[in-house]
Amino acid sequence: MNRVTEEHSRSEKRKQRKREKEKEASKQRPDFLKSPRPKRKFPIWARLIVVLALIVLSLFAGLMFGYGVIGDGNATDALKWETFQNIFDLINKE
Repeated sequence: MNRVTEEHSRSEKRKQRKREKEKEASKQRPDFLKSPRPKRKFPIWARLIVVLALIVLSLFAGLMFGYGVIGDGNATDALKWETFQNIFDLINKE
């Protein structure tokens, strides 16, 4: 009978140790929550502005390339309002 109680007490001790370990583990935070995330060196709003500026720049570059190289015109004429007015008049010709 003494042997049975010893095994039972060992089993209870193991269970108690296991519960304590689980309790400690739940108290510990994961690594990604321990320290705050470092600040971005280049904020998202600035990235958006840069991307939009690059889109506009590539639009003008493509416009000048198409008008100057493919269309055999002067590349700087592609940025003049008179050129666009002429194109609009051709499209909306009545």
